[in-house]
Amino acid sequence: MKPKISIIIPCYNVQNYIEQCLDSIINQTYSNLEMICINDGSTDNTLDLLQKYERQDPRIKILNQQNKGLSESRNVGVDAAVGQYIMFVDSDDWIDENLITEVLTPDLETDLYCCSYNRVFRNKMLPRVLNLSGSCTAEHLQKRIVGLSGGELLDPGQADSIVTAWGKIYKTQIIKNNKIKFIDTKKIGTEDALFNIQYLNFAEKVYVKDKPLYFYRRSNVSSLTSNYKPRLFSQWKYLYNLIGQEISNKNIDFKEALNNRICLGVLNLSLNEMNNSSFVDRYKNIKLILRDEIYKDSFDHFRLNYLPLHWKMFYFLAKKKSTIGVYGMISFINIIQKFKNL
Repeated sequence: MKPKISIIIPCYNVQNYIEQCLDSIINQTYSNLEMICINDGSTDNTLDLLQKYERQDPRIKILNQQNKGLSESRNVGVDAAVGQYIMFVDSDDWIDENLITEVLTPDLETDLYCCSYNRVFRNKMLPRVLNLSGSCTAEHLQKRIVGLSGGELLDPGQADSIVTAWGKIYKTQIIKNNKIKFIDTKKIGTEDALFNIQYLNFAEKVYVKDKPLYFYRRSNVSSLTSNYKPRLFSQWKYLYNLIGQEISNKNIDFKEALNNRICLGVLNLSLNEMNNSSFVDRYKNIKLILRDEIYKDSFDHFRLNYLPLHWKMFYFLAKKKSTIGVYGMISFINIIQKFKNL
């Protein structure tokens, strides 16, 4: 018999999306699965819709909690999972009906299965190419998640292309036996990278299918990704510290990868500041970022030679701590990005 997959779906006020999400899972060509839906205190019709689906499909289980956030919802789902494998699907996303069938080729030596994804905007869909396919060691993927290095910097946009918890199938035993948990985003800004780095410490072999079988919705305007995050700067500094602890016994390539992640992160930190309503605060905060000790030290060891020209210009200005230069370029990038994301 095929192994059971526990699919964990955190849900909060997703009445407009949850049906498409659940339909895509129910219609999987791989049928031995359970769906664990964590209703995180929704105030719209999300719970009613979940209950409707629960009545129709015995594989669906609903767990209720009060506004504990994405990380804790996933942790609760993991605790309840009885499958040999675990998947995470965000409730405003959906998956190809053949995702599990195509990605999971049960092999006792493979500890993690991954696939690529489509980024779904309002008027278009863009596939993400992972530049990684087939079998590889857990350490190889782990370093890639820690950060890019060497020739990988030719495409800096790949920095976070494979860090997500969704689009992956994990061994339940590895997560539970090693007590791997998602840390609240309120502490580290983003939870997926650290979770995967910790998981891969206990894995050996990974299989990657570079085919977009997961659909990541970027057009959900209520998504946290579109809001200003005033604590992101300090949260990421704490995240970098935790990643540093996880790779403390690794070789120098890992240290370089983390250093590059820190430097490349200046772009997204600056873009986050563009969501700040105050011009004075935007400028002041970008200046603080560029002059912070962790970024000054990282840029001292950051090599620009692999970067494409337009990226090289931005990071040259950041390396020189040119607040006005970075602010000018990030303002332009912010405008371009908004048009691209339509």
